Amino acid sequence: MSITLGGVLALSAVWSTIQLIDDILQGGKETASATSLLQSGSTVWAGTVLAFSLLYFELDRGGPVTRAHHMPHTPALAFPQHLNPELASPDWRPRFVD
Repeated sequence: MSITLGGVLALSAVWSTIQLIDDILQGGKETASATSLLQSGSTVWAGTVLAFSLLYFELDRGGPVTRAHHMPHTPALAFPQHLNPELASPDWRPRFVD
């Protein structure tokens, strides 16, 4: 269910991006002023970042349930703490905000 919701959010982010590009090219209401264009662009950007980060969180290393029970040895995304263990405590692992 959460992967489906993340997919819907990702599709809506892509659709919003397409709509914003179309408004920029065709001269829509979002391009009437710099303020409205920046507001629209930042909303689309934030939605895109949120959607894809949630999808990555759900799919990375088997998902949050798998990571909660046992952390796989090979990370899908290496953080500096993985490469240099003295940067963090021994029980450190990446969380969603990281």
